[in-house]
Amino acid sequence: MSVYHFRSIRTIRSASGQALVEFTLVLPLLLVMFFSILEFGLYFYTRVSLRHVVRESARFAVTGNVLNDSTGAPMTKAKSIEQLILTGAPAIHLTPSNITLTPADGGGPGQVVRIDVSYAYTAKLPPFVLFFPKGRLMINVATVTKKT
Repeated sequence: MSVYHFRSIRTIRSASGQALVEFTLVLPLLLVMFFSILEFGLYFYTRVSLRHVVRESARFAVTGNVLNDSTGAPMTKAKSIEQLILTGAPAIHLTPSNITLTPADGGGPGQVVRIDVSYAYTAKLPPFVLFFPKGRLMINVATVTKKT
């Protein structure tokens, strides 16, 4: 074998070793970037979903209509609005304690109705729990409408 053949083998081995070192240096940065995009995407999806469900429940509140419960009996206005919010975003686990309705009865004709929803978003990926205070980030959504 010639000297040039041994030199080319060494060059190939050192180039593949260099690529491996560069890959191991860049991989953690790529993973952090990918998971950051995923986590903040989930956060903004939750926020937009809450905004949508509150807006839709306010539109329903203006109509003065009510929903029927599981037995077919009509619910109160306030319970109907609450039910729309609770079922409007099934991926978000809301409870009645997350919802504040002012006035509490859902309002009457000519009254201003305010719907507030607060939700504690919890980071889904463990490293991001460190970035949120107590591992949670509060999302508050409100809308005000006047019943006609």
